[in-house]
Amino acid sequence: MKKVKCLNSKFFSYDHEDGIAFHETAEEAKARAEKCFQYDIDDAPEGWHEEVENICWGTVNQKITETSRKKAEGGKGYDEEVDYKLLNVNDLEM
Repeated sequence: MKKVKCLNSKFFSYDHEDGIAFHETAEEAKARAEKCFQYDIDDAPEGWHEEVENICWGTVNQKITETSRKKAEGGKGYDEEVDYKLLNVNDLEM
């Protein structure tokens, strides 16, 4: 399979306050998850947030990726035809 250029990272973190974030390294993703958890601990005197167990980090396995782009044939109402596919990130150029 031809490698397709990918501008996104291979790691993510998620928390219930700020949502998802993408990271270049596992260490960055884990650090953000731990920071988010610490924020919830600091707020714990009022009781745990119901979604504390949703704080997580991990690897991105697949992502929607542009696979081709070409000039559209005349009369279609748009300039380019673009195709996307769900691809394994290990097959992508990062």
